[in-house]
Amino acid sequence: MKKNNINSLQIGALVVSIITAVIMGLGILNASVIARVDAYIATIISAILGFIPIILMLYIANFKPNLNIKEKINNLFGKKIGFIINLIITIIIAIIAITTLFSVVNFIVSQFLSNTPIIYIAAFFGILTIYALTKGIETISRSSLILITIAMVLFIFFTLCLTNEFEIDNLKPFLEFGIERPLIGGFTTMLMVSIPIFTILMIPKNNIIDKKNYNKAIIISYIIGAVTIIIISTLTIGILGQYLSDIYQYPEYIVLKKIKLFDFIDRIENMVCIHWIISTFITICICSYYITNTIKKNDKPKKLAILIVSLIVILSIYVFKNNTAFNMYIVHIYPYILSVLLLLIIIISIAIKFKKNKINH
Repeated sequence: MKKNNINSLQIGALVVSIITAVIMGLGILNASVIARVDAYIATIISAILGFIPIILMLYIANFKPNLNIKEKINNLFGKKIGFIINLIITIIIAIIAITTLFSVVNFIVSQFLSNTPIIYIAAFFGILTIYALTKGIETISRSSLILITIAMVLFIFFTLCLTNEFEIDNLKPFLEFGIERPLIGGFTTMLMVSIPIFTILMIPKNNIIDKKNYNKAIIISYIIGAVTIIIISTLTIGILGQYLSDIYQYPEYIVLKKIKLFDFIDRIENMVCIHWIISTFITICICSYYITNTIKKNDKPKKLAILIVSLIVILSIYVFKNNTAFNMYIVHIYPYILSVLLLLIIIISIAIKFKKNKINH
C-alpha cells in the first residue's frame, strides 16, 4: 500500500472537519447577521443547497480518477487556460486558508490568551501545519479521522447537556422578515460550508483504497457536518435569543458556558470547543496541501510548505485590521469570492460533460 493512499473513512473525516471549521466566527455569524432570528432556517436551507456543489464535485472526482484536480483542469482546457483557472482556484483556496486561520486565532486570543500577541498563536498553527504537510496526506487524513471522532463525541455530549437550556420561544417570530433573508443567508452560508470541500479533489479518487465507497463517504460526511451546523445554530438562537447572539462575537462559545456537570463542575466549554479548533487546523492543512501540490506535485513538501504556510500566517495577521473589519468581510466580501469558485466548479462540470459526449460520439 502506498503511503499517500487513504480510505473512505479518512476522506469523510476531512469533509466533516472542513464543514465544522466554518462554524466558529464564519457560518453562524453570516447566517445570524443576514437572517437574524431565522438563522437556523438559513442553515437548513444552506444544507439543502449544499448538495448541488457536492454532487458536482463528485462528478468531477469520477472523471479520470487517476488525476488530481489540477491535472484534470489542464486535461480539459489545455495548459494555457488550465494555468489561469488553476491560478484563480489556488488564490481562492489561499483566501479560505487565511480567513479560517484568522478566525481561529482571533477566537483563541479573545477567549483564552488575551495578553498574547496574535502572531504567536498564528505562528504556532503555522508550525503544526508545516509539520503535518511534511508527513503527507495519509498522516493528515488519519489524524483527522482520530481527532474528528473525539470532537464529534464531545459535540454529542454538549448537545445533550444543553437541551434543558433551550427555549422554543427564542426561535420566534417565525420568518420575521419573510423568506428572502433566510434564502440569502442560506445561499451564502452554503458557499462557506460546501465550497472549501473542493480542496479534497487534489487527492485523486484512485488514491482511495476502497474507492467504491468514495461517493457514499462524501455524502454521509456532508450530511453529518451539515446537521452539526444546523444543531449549533438552532441551539445558539434557542438558548441565547437573537439579541444576545448579536452582542457576542462568538455566541456558540457563550452557549457552551452554560454546561455544568452535577451542578458543581463547570468551565466544560474550554474542553468542548476543542472540536472547533481541531476542525480548523485540519482545514488549514488540507488548503495548504492543495496549494503546494498545485505548484509542485509532492505528497510531502518541505521547503515549499514552509514558504506557503508562512505566507498564509503573515497575510492572516496583516490583512484584517480588527474584528469589525473581519466581520464585515465575512458577510459582504467572502461569499462573493467563494461564488467565483462555485462558478468554476460548474464550468469544469460542463466541460467534463462535453468531453464525455464528444468521446461517446
